[in-house]
Amino acid sequence: MGLEPRPASFGAPETVTSFQQPKRVVTVIRLLVSPAGAILFSGAVAFAWFYPLDRSRHARVQNLLKRRKIRSESPVPGQEP
Repeated sequence: MGLEPRPASFGAPETVTSFQQPKRVVTVIRLLVSPAGAILFSGAVAFAWFYPLDRSRHARVQNLLKRRKIRSESPVPGQEP
């Protein structure tokens, strides 16, 4: 498919094998290293900046997740398991 070995080029030794990536993979890599990647990274930085996660908030989130898990695992009256 997309990973057929081909002889290396650009002056590489004959013992080196290179692989051809599928077009879809190359497109995704190009998007991630282009301005789209910079925008995604900037969004992640902005999210982290405006949503600081200190110890108390982390403990509160952990507690809420634990309660949600317990609630989802407990049987509902009148409903078969």
